[in-house]
Amino acid sequence: MALNSSGRSLIKVGNLTSHPASSSCLSKPLSQCNMGKIRNAESETGLPGYYYNNTWTSLKCRTTEYRDNILGCLRNKTMFFLGDSTIRQWFIFIIEQFEQHKLQSVIKDDMGFRMGKDSWKSQEYNLSMHYHHHGFPNRISLVPTTDVHYVANMIDSLSSHGTNTVYFISTGAHFTITNLDFYRNRLRGIKDAIYRLHEHSPDTPIIIKSANTREPTSTDRSNWYHEELNTVLYEEMSGIPNVVLVDVWNMTTGHSSGWNIHPPNPVIENEISLALSFICPKGRKKEKSKKNAKNRHLKNNS
Repeated sequence: MALNSSGRSLIKVGNLTSHPASSSCLSKPLSQCNMGKIRNAESETGLPGYYYNNTWTSLKCRTTEYRDNILGCLRNKTMFFLGDSTIRQWFIFIIEQFEQHKLQSVIKDDMGFRMGKDSWKSQEYNLSMHYHHHGFPNRISLVPTTDVHYVANMIDSLSSHGTNTVYFISTGAHFTITNLDFYRNRLRGIKDAIYRLHEHSPDTPIIIKSANTREPTSTDRSNWYHEELNTVLYEEMSGIPNVVLVDVWNMTTGHSSGWNIHPPNPVIENEISLALSFICPKGRKKEKSKKNAKNRHLKNNS
């Protein structure tokens, strides 16, 4: 990615006159995003993807469009969001989708924007979601020590597992005040916990979100060091079965809204859509099949 002297991308986003994917720019079709087949593959072009009309297109694998079908994908799921406020944005965004549809039977528990724990359930969709901060370091707010649970300990202590249980993990933003060895050791502890989980439940999917780019405000809030942390993340977490690394670094730096550690909803929506492509890769196809079957039935009876 080319940068100017202030660190901004020199590539203007959103001014393409045609969809790049409409041309034969790839020598072979992309494989469907899948937990078991596509994990941390490099794209043929060397680029992770691009924005067109405010929608992210991955060049690593063929995504499933979930921007209009988030609720359907998450039915009967138990989801744990473990990490910092950027993964908590995913947690909050999904809740907002249910509330926009005015679904009933929703249970909330302490939904304040803070470090700590939050829970949310939909009885109608048999969906439960739980957020926990990744523990210290914490550079933002005060927190009761009873709410401090490290990611590795959380994975070890939670009894929910299987294909309908999903773990979303995000670390990075708070670790810019630590050194690389500290961060690497923390990741290795998380990795060991994932292996222990997969020993008795190998099909439990783990989605690891990379760091966001952010507005540079000080030397310890630097994108340059954040990128080094990201590199360590990929070194430690790549190649683990049923673990997907979702690269949002380029999704945040490539969007026209600019750098923001907490990006706006259009970016969050694309990030979640990419993640759900691994969890529910065939959901949209099934939905279309049902719709086509219904149309054929109506046509035959007209």
